[in-house]
Amino acid sequence: MRRKTFDEVMEEAGVTAKWVNRGIALGEVRGEERGIVRGEERGIIRGKANAVITVLFARFQSVPKTIQDSIKSYTDLIALDSLLEAAATCENIKDFRQNLVR
Repeated sequence: MRRKTFDEVMEEAGVTAKWVNRGIALGEVRGEERGIVRGEERGIIRGKANAVITVLFARFQSVPKTIQDSIKSYTDLIALDSLLEAAATCENIKDFRQNLVR
């Protein structure tokens, strides 16, 4: 007995190439949308981290690279909001450093 091709099996199941192609297209659109959302989230996080660093530079004229790198490693917006508030209110860089999670 001859083995059926993929197209034959799909045709028997009532699935045509048109529907398969529509499914593929829909999957591509959803994948692109997810990618756009993830890119936007990363951009917001990067912008917030840069804001924290900018405030520290404005207040103290110098920010150690280790602190900058630590700030840039954050991925949680709530934590970055807390760091931004700390950057705006801390007495000095040493006090700010205490807000960083190790």
